[in-house]
Amino acid sequence: MAFILTILLLWKRLVDSGGDTESEANRRPHQNRGILLAGKVLNEIGYPDDYLCEIADIIGDHDTRRLPTTESGKVVRAADYLWRVTLPCLNIYFGKAKPNEAFERMESSALTRPQPFNLDNHALSIGRIELVNTMVHKFGEQCHGLLKDKGYEKELDKILKFYSQEPRINSRA
Repeated sequence: MAFILTILLLWKRLVDSGGDTESEANRRPHQNRGILLAGKVLNEIGYPDDYLCEIADIIGDHDTRRLPTTESGKVVRAADYLWRVTLPCLNIYFGKAKPNEAFERMESSALTRPQPFNLDNHALSIGRIELVNTMVHKFGEQCHGLLKDKGYEKELDKILKFYSQEPRINSRA
């Protein structure tokens, strides 16, 4: 666990310093540490050796490879980008950002990436909804106008409708 926290703190320091977090020079060490950590964890829990090479390949290129080599790699890349629009990510990396800055950083780092780094349509839909969910949780009503102005009115309506519904208990026995 200490190793994970060290990696997170080093990355946060780079982000806070305004360093280029998208460059391969900064992404490659992140990936390499991930391979070492995954190998250690998977060996400790007795994970089957049959999958270790694919897992290492996915982690080793999840940020820098132009095109993932496997379906699993595509899923991991999408998950990595979608993490960037979540509330925990916002709080860790941009916790003091104002709504407009938070929105711009999340959208540009995950949802409006150039090809071949862009998300497919399904992941993009999920990402748009989660970006709105994150903004609403972090900033409340003060972000509604911004989200509408940026073309996220449909997603905002979905999120507001979802949270306005009464909790339902499944009455089927």
